[in-house]
Amino acid sequence: MAAVSYSMKELAEQLELKFSGNGNFLITHVCGLDSLQVGGLAYLTSPDGLTSVPTPAGMSRHVGTTVDEINSSKVALVVSPGVQHPEHNLIYADDPLAVHVEATKLFHPAGPFIPDVTMKSGIHPSAVVSKNAKLGKNVKIGPNVVIYDGVNIGENTILHAGVVIMSEVVIGVDCTFFPNTVVREKCEIGNRVILQSGVVIGSDGHGYFQRGGVNLKIPQVGTVSIEDDVEVGACTT
Repeated sequence: MAAVSYSMKELAEQLELKFSGNGNFLITHVCGLDSLQVGGLAYLTSPDGLTSVPTPAGMSRHVGTTVDEINSSKVALVVSPGVQHPEHNLIYADDPLAVHVEATKLFHPAGPFIPDVTMKSGIHPSAVVSKNAKLGKNVKIGPNVVIYDGVNIGENTILHAGVVIMSEVVIGVDCTFFPNTVVREKCEIGNRVILQSGVVIGSDGHGYFQRGGVNLKIPQVGTVSIEDDVEVGACTT
């Protein structure tokens, strides 16, 4: 995929914000203040932070150089409206961090890609989906996914390769489950939940009791409920 870039003016328009500086300055990536490079967009949360902006990598800076001596025309900053500096390319925002996050999405626009999933069905031909499962609009199901009876999946949810959703699971909208995640029977997953690769939700609690020196398994009949806007790290059980 071709690299994404925006002029200062284009990016401000995309974010519906005002800017000062060179409208033609080309922004090629987002970054933090500690990793500034030519063409980078960083952010400042403090109105006084401009005085400590570091030199972008690859630019010459001698010991004792002040911010006024930095070639600030080669970087851009998202700042609060009270910040003013005639030499910097500045985008003004009430919440610079939130805007920096939105800018990151613009520079990395491609959503999760699942090969051979048609726009019409949204289901990879190798997936096994119960006829009794309910799928919302725009659900995408990747290779070798297995969906059991009684599953209900909300719209815009994406299931990557090898995901297994067992019986009577309820999944909300706008969720993303990365490869080889498993959700056991009767668990409930909220909206906008992200499960990283290898997560198992609702795995057995390994309850046993002994009789005559033999370990006898106790049925594990509980379930797991995950609320909205939760992300679970890889290989968590």
